[in-house]
Amino acid sequence: MGEDTEICATNSSITTVTKLTENKVFITYGLNGARGIVCNINGTVITVGTYKDIIKDTAPVGNSPTAIALSENKVFIAYSYNSSGYRYLKMKICTIEAMTISVSSERETRLYGEFISAVLLEKNKIFISHTSVAYDYLHGTVCMIDENDTITIGTDTQLSFIQYTANEMSTVALSSNAVLIIHNQGKTTSNYYLYGMICTIEDMSITIVKDIQLSAEINSGYAISALKLKEIDIFIAHSLGSNYNLYAMLIEYLPRTVQTATQADKIYGIATTKTTDGQPVKVVRPNYNESEEN
Repeated sequence: MGEDTEICATNSSITTVTKLTENKVFITYGLNGARGIVCNINGTVITVGTYKDIIKDTAPVGNSPTAIALSENKVFIAYSYNSSGYRYLKMKICTIEAMTISVSSERETRLYGEFISAVLLEKNKIFISHTSVAYDYLHGTVCMIDENDTITIGTDTQLSFIQYTANEMSTVALSSNAVLIIHNQGKTTSNYYLYGMICTIEDMSITIVKDIQLSAEINSGYAISALKLKEIDIFIAHSLGSNYNLYAMLIEYLPRTVQTATQADKIYGIATTKTTDGQPVKVVRPNYNESEEN
């Protein structure tokens, strides 16, 4: 274990770390605004660059900022700011050259967003889940960034029409055109439960596939953080119970469709149980029209 290295001597209550390369990270930190700084790692030695003020607004709110690496020298940043009592999203692109940061683009929006969770779908394409200004309705927006760092914002899509569904969320990219949003939901501003919503993305349009309750335990929808471990495995950390104890959950995401490689391929069925080699197994056979076989 290496030595503890001081990054800054000021308040850093809002902190995010974004991987740029195997030995280089981008850190945002601060309160009443935010700074960015690049660190190089060589073995257990951390070299700290010079900070850059990237958010100068005096009142960022919610869980912002969130940072997504577009490449090893470019970072997308989204954060919430307070304007006349309303929380809106702002977006910026930061460019990194060696250890130096410059803000190459900024986009102010009228999208509501006190709480934010963003993921990279594919190169220069971002999905952002965010909250509405009142009652914490869940929304989603797709953004595109071109070679000139211009940010194009898609349609703001309301994903939930139930009050208090998104003051905690963590978004996972399942593929380049699908996301899983782990979020909370409650009938009041307390006693939130854990939910998972799957959405698909076509171009810049968002479609809800399903939203299911993952836990019926009281207070299971706080302190949420999720990530994709393998192709179908999603790891979720969350609180649970009256004391908000930390729990973890592993769920599997199974795509809705199976695409065959050629017309001659056949889908015989899907196993519903596990067994050993040579033993029978229960199989669910999908709808398949024998007359359409070639």
